[in-house]
Amino acid sequence: MVLTLLWVPPIRLQLAAPTAALERFAVACARAPLSDHPRDRLDAPPRLWHVSDREEVVGRGAAAYARAEEALLRLECMQLPWLRATVQGDVLAICSRQFGLVWLMNANRMARPLPPADSSAAVGWDTTIRHVLAGEERLSVRWDRESDAVVYRVRSYSRPRHAFSVLTYPVVRLQQRRFAHDSAQKMRLVCDGVDGAEKI
Repeated sequence: MVLTLLWVPPIRLQLAAPTAALERFAVACARAPLSDHPRDRLDAPPRLWHVSDREEVVGRGAAAYARAEEALLRLECMQLPWLRATVQGDVLAICSRQFGLVWLMNANRMARPLPPADSSAAVGWDTTIRHVLAGEERLSVRWDRESDAVVYRVRSYSRPRHAFSVLTYPVVRLQQRRFAHDSAQKMRLVCDGVDGAEKI
C-alpha cells in the first residue's frame, strides 16, 4: 500500500502528445493489479463515490449508428487535442494534457466485453494501481429505432486514490466533464461523416 501511494504518475513536459512514451507505459503496466474499488457496479454505482453520467444524441439513423459503433470500438472518441489513448494487450493507457504542457499518464484494464446487443455497443475499463483514481468507466452508443436517435453515453464512478488526485480533485472533476462534452462532440462529427474527424 505504501509503495502504491509513493508511485508518481509518469509526466511529460511537451507540446505534442507523448505517443511513444504512452505506448511504452502501457506495456510496462501489463501486470499492474486493479485498484481497490467495487467491481461491475456501473449500473448501480456504490454509495459515497462520485458518479458521472452524461448522454447526448450525436446523430440519427442506421448509417450514423454504424459509424458511431465502429468509432467507439476503435476508441476514436478518446483521441482529442488534450487526450490520447492506446491499448496494448488488455491495458488501456491514457495521457491528458494539464496546464498547457504537462501530460499525465494513467493505466486502466479493459473490462470484459459486454454481450453484443442489437443496435448498441459499449466499451469499459477498470482503473489499475497505476492510476490516480479508483473506479470504472463505460462508453456506449445505442440506436433508438423508435426515435431514430443515436445516443452516446459516458458513465463512471470514481474517487481519489493517490495524493496527486486528492489535491487536484476539483480539476479532475472538471476534466471528467470536459471529456464527456468533447468526446460527444467527436462522436457527433463521426456520425455526420465529417472528413478528418479522426484527427480532431
